[in-house]
Amino acid sequence: MCENPKNKDNLRHAFLDFHNNARRRVAQGIERIKQKRLGPAKNMYELAWNCEMELKAQDQIKNCDGSVEGFGSWSANSIRYNIGVADRNRPKPLIEKALRSWWEGGSVLGKDNKYTDESLYYFGNMVHAATTQIGCAYAICGDIMQIFCLYDDIGHIDGMVLYEKGEACKSGEDCITYKDSICYNHLCKKPHDEPDDGNSEICSDSNGMTDKMRNRMLELHNQYRSLVARGEAEDRRAPGRRTPNAAGMRILRYTCNLENTAVTHARKCVSEHSEDEAREGAGENLYSISIANADKLKTGERMVWGTTEEVGCAIHHCPEKTLVVCNYKESCLVRFAWKRFSRNRSCRTLIIPDIPNTSRHKPQTQASAYTEMVHSDKDSGDSGIHSPDNLSSSPRKSSPSNSSRITGSPRDLSPLLLQELACMNVREVAARPGVGQIGRPIAIRSNFFEIDLSSSNMMVVQYHVEVHHPGSRKLDRDENRAIFWKVVADHPTIFANKFAVAFDGAHQLYTPYRLEFPEKRNSMRLEADVPLAKDSRERTPCAVSFQCVGPVLIEMRRTRTNNLDERVLTPIQILDIVCRQSLTCPFIDNAANFYSWKSSCYRIPINGALALDLEGGKEMWTGFFSSAHVASGWKPLLNIDVAHTAFYKAKISMVQFMCDVLNERAGAYRNQSSTTRSSYGSTTQPGRTYGATRGGTAASTGRGGYHTYPARTTHTTPQRHEESSGMLSPSTLYKEFSLSNHEMKILAEAVKGIKIRISHRKGAVRVYRVNSLQMPADQLTFKGVTEDGRETIKSVAQYFAEKYAVSVKTSAECLRIGAHVNKRWFSHQLINIMSFQQMFRLC
Repeated sequence: MCENPKNKDNLRHAFLDFHNNARRRVAQGIERIKQKRLGPAKNMYELAWNCEMELKAQDQIKNCDGSVEGFGSWSANSIRYNIGVADRNRPKPLIEKALRSWWEGGSVLGKDNKYTDESLYYFGNMVHAATTQIGCAYAICGDIMQIFCLYDDIGHIDGMVLYEKGEACKSGEDCITYKDSICYNHLCKKPHDEPDDGNSEICSDSNGMTDKMRNRMLELHNQYRSLVARGEAEDRRAPGRRTPNAAGMRILRYTCNLENTAVTHARKCVSEHSEDEAREGAGENLYSISIANADKLKTGERMVWGTTEEVGCAIHHCPEKTLVVCNYKESCLVRFAWKRFSRNRSCRTLIIPDIPNTSRHKPQTQASAYTEMVHSDKDSGDSGIHSPDNLSSSPRKSSPSNSSRITGSPRDLSPLLLQELACMNVREVAARPGVGQIGRPIAIRSNFFEIDLSSSNMMVVQYHVEVHHPGSRKLDRDENRAIFWKVVADHPTIFANKFAVAFDGAHQLYTPYRLEFPEKRNSMRLEADVPLAKDSRERTPCAVSFQCVGPVLIEMRRTRTNNLDERVLTPIQILDIVCRQSLTCPFIDNAANFYSWKSSCYRIPINGALALDLEGGKEMWTGFFSSAHVASGWKPLLNIDVAHTAFYKAKISMVQFMCDVLNERAGAYRNQSSTTRSSYGSTTQPGRTYGATRGGTAASTGRGGYHTYPARTTHTTPQRHEESSGMLSPSTLYKEFSLSNHEMKILAEAVKGIKIRISHRKGAVRVYRVNSLQMPADQLTFKGVTEDGRETIKSVAQYFAEKYAVSVKTSAECLRIGAHVNKRWFSHQLINIMSFQQMFRLC
């Protein structure tokens, strides 16, 4: 199948068949992940194996430390396992396990099928409907196996729709993503695409464009114009609704003069429009994807909707992004205009559906972008039956300010802002329909607090942030913040005022002034060594990339921005980020007293302050939930609600946690009378002999009303902790302590998934997650190799005694750490519970 001796055809088929079978089930609407039904989906394409992608994947993981970054317009999935000797010759079970673990991320997919957070990263790459090729490989390095897959499209862009809702294809007419596609077994198949030969004969100038790129851009423009002309363009705000027909829509032709002006501007790598004089009044669309060296043809395909009479485009690789510029002859800057069943040659105004939101790439605005692409006549329009206020098919009506040109400067702004705002575009916030007029006004005290802004027209600058980690795992928001704030602290020349920075823990950054990047660039990358609890090393080399998106005016009624992509949040969302920043910024003293979880902040019990003890190793923390809102009169308000949630007790030993859990579960039994307890069983029952308990008293039942287990011989049986009086505590435990089967089950449920730290190695900061409860330390054995190369079998208790000179209780149960394939155990007496763990299972 491919000339790669490190892979085999049966494994290639395992990779490919899993993907296609899963995608087919989604297309048919029969796929279920953890009881969640996915699909049905239209335009879902079948994946084909790509040998070039396989070889690149193989090269990336040759040392089993390959990163998922650096593949341009391709995306990648990766996972690593610790393996044993048997796994070296049987990689297929681990490959299938990896594929299942990636796919199960789809259980959190929302009803709109959009990529919303990092938990969908692996699933998004696997299910993205427009992906058509795949190449996977695996590598073994010692006791590590890395599994790696490459995909020919990106499935993890914030806000992107992973697949469209609809029926699975039945014929080639149902497959419209790629021209001349066919349908086979409910999946669309893309026809073989000849590679770009690099020829450039349409235009003589060497502009980095090829004839294949030019023809594809022209083909897509005319394809979407045809949908508009026939009234078949879908209104994505109202599924099932189509846009009105357009009369007189003309077919486009490619013009080299327009390409030259587009190339000149694209080479500047700026996120704003060129001057009108530079393009002689031609219309212009911009599109950016935050990936350097992205595939030019794919990037160009993502930009296109329609256009006027002539078009010329440029696609240019910039530092950390790829920029597409298209210029159009005869621009019409009125919002979304074309003729609708009209004999009069006039440019009409019509509201058209929103383009889906993404955080990585977007046209400059929905208004100007779509206008340039679908405008079919150059004459200016007038009012009439087809104006916005009279179009019954429009989802919303335009106000006079909404349908006017948006390039003018508002009268109420200071002169310092006029230059920035002159090229900004406006997105209106929906106004309230009105308030009641009948009745008596009353004053109500509520938990809404007014936010005072220092200026009614405050300007902030938005940046897109990417946090980079050398490993393949995804970082959580706490780790993102730790890396980000370390970078801020290490670079005071760039972040002169470290308090004037608002970061949401993911990708959004706002500052009240423009950061001074080196050499006056629009992007930069800063590095720092950061101690991360989940990493084995003491400090991890990380980096943060910053991309300037553009200025945003904090005006409650509308958003003004001149950036070319739609990664801009509304002003109220920006205020939300700023307000939460005060308790997540490490430079603020009070932040150390709180722990942030999503939209809530909880006070940490410190300085002797006691939290409410919920028993069972858990306690209740108090805090608050905050969110910003816009009130009548466009006033910004901050809503604060009291919040309570359960956390694991901080920094207690696993032995203490075990005692707390068992004491809680056994409380019902301990509170019963001796008469009631005797009904569960008696020491005089025929055929039963019960072991002695602490203090020499016989126990009739175990904890929680369960019978104790028969002892072989009373004087030799290790004493159990069934004691009718007193609570179990670490001080009451001794060498011969052990658990009953029922108590083992209780403890196994309680410890699964808990994050822990080890206590036998001083200075160790590594955090582990408990997988399961195992046998006692003296019974759990494993194979090892001595210094002279001989195989030996040791118990966990022997290992810790020899390696760390730690005396482990022989009957102490062990905890298995990490994935099932990992053979890593710790005795529970060597473990402490990690702080700041929210508890989701109270029972």
